[in-house]
Amino acid sequence: MITLVVADDHAAFRQALVELLNRERDMEVIGSAADGYDAIQLVAALTPDVIVMDLMMPGIDGIEATRQIRRIHPGGRTVAVSVESDSRLIKLAIGAGAVGFVRKSDVARMLPAAVRSATAATVHASNDNSSTSGTHCR
Repeated sequence: MITLVVADDHAAFRQALVELLNRERDMEVIGSAADGYDAIQLVAALTPDVIVMDLMMPGIDGIEATRQIRRIHPGGRTVAVSVESDSRLIKLAIGAGAVGFVRKSDVARMLPAAVRSATAATVHASNDNSSTSGTHCR
């Protein structure tokens, strides 16, 4: 069972992510957070396998939260999600320690696969600049 923490500042979207992931037989969301600070605290307490992190949150944003989580829980794998999908943002997320990126418009179709890829130590990206909806890189 893949355990997850979900972090997004939009309550309805966060709840939709939780429901989507909990429908997967091999996944269980064990915590959710409305901002980067709470995400860091939850990850420290719960040590999930995967963190689904919105990059654009007030206060501690998803990039800084990912960087801090990588230090306190190096075994945790972060999959970033965002409405924005420019290559600079994706590079910042990967540089902070994320192993994947999924556009929010693609989460229903691609997030479960990205979570599974994260546990297999592959990089998963979905962005407007790719010729396909998603790519996997080692």
